[in-house]
Amino acid sequence: MKFVVNSLMTELKLQDLNPEDLDDLVTDIAMELASNANNGGISGQMDFLIQVGGKSEEDILKYVEEQREILEDAENWLNPIVIPRI
Repeated sequence: MKFVVNSLMTELKLQDLNPEDLDDLVTDIAMELASNANNGGISGQMDFLIQVGGKSEEDILKYVEEQREILEDAENWLNPIVIPRI
């Protein structure tokens, strides 16, 4: 594998390739991986976050808790304040 990468790097340098030239390809592949993870349900998402994203269980749980707090704050903000009639 390393030989293939080195050989490819040499060829791309000879073609005067810039990192930006591969941006769309990298983005397309990353989006496909993320889509596959999301389509795999929570199990697929956990595998993706841990194996591809390098996240720990603690990172994931912290994220979930932060998202819940954001949603609760938004719900509290959206709920109108009811002032009782006197």
